[in-house]
Amino acid sequence: MQFTALMLGDSNMRGAFSTLPSGLRTGLSAALTLAYDVTFVGGSVDAGGLHHEGHDGWDVENVISAVIPMLRTYRPNIVGLTIGTNNLCSTDSERYTTPEVKLAGLLGLMLEVSPLTRIVVSTAPPITSAFAY
Repeated sequence: MQFTALMLGDSNMRGAFSTLPSGLRTGLSAALTLAYDVTFVGGSVDAGGLHHEGHDGWDVENVISAVIPMLRTYRPNIVGLTIGTNNLCSTDSERYTTPEVKLAGLLGLMLEVSPLTRIVVSTAPPITSAFAY
């Protein structure tokens, strides 16, 4: 089976703080390619050679503003979404306000634009005070 995968989100999706060249995408790619013909798509390429759309500092609003062209350009069969950490860590009250409502809006928008795309949403990673800002 052949499909395209768009890995989308914040620095966690990019692979920040990881010892692996592609962060969490390293293991995901290895597991998926055992059974499927997977092409990772996105405008960035990391040291491990995997395309992605993981961006430092992005929050739900950043993804909302960028996702429609991404879905139309890359036409992914599956989207891996890691977003919301920057909303939860923010001291800006507007950015922090109801991130779950903003995430629900993002998912609705994605499904409206690309109804056959499967979306896999990860939980936010554990946050320590060392990374809070």
